[in-house]
Amino acid sequence: MSDPVKHPSHYTSSASGIECIEVTRHMNFCRGNAIKYIWRAGEKGGPDKEVEDLRKAIKYLEFEIERLEYANFEKGLDLVIQQSLSEHPPLVLDWTGPNLPGDK
Repeated sequence: MSDPVKHPSHYTSSASGIECIEVTRHMNFCRGNAIKYIWRAGEKGGPDKEVEDLRKAIKYLEFEIERLEYANFEKGLDLVIQQSLSEHPPLVLDWTGPNLPGDK
């Protein structure tokens, strides 16, 4: 008999004998959840639940793709800013001496 908390049957029913958590614990949240929903699709409820689980897996994959695209965008933006700063260094004013008009 499976333990519904520690070893739910819909995660331990794989013919491989491997429990889902043994694979997904090495992944980030979105990838792990996508695998979890694919793993259990068809194991809980009828055909409607199977389709729902597969749609959830797709949604988590979309979240992961968005995260990766945003991370790549930020890296690209950082490179553009660095290149721009190297070509056009910012104006730095020295406020320690008589640099303003009227200063002595």
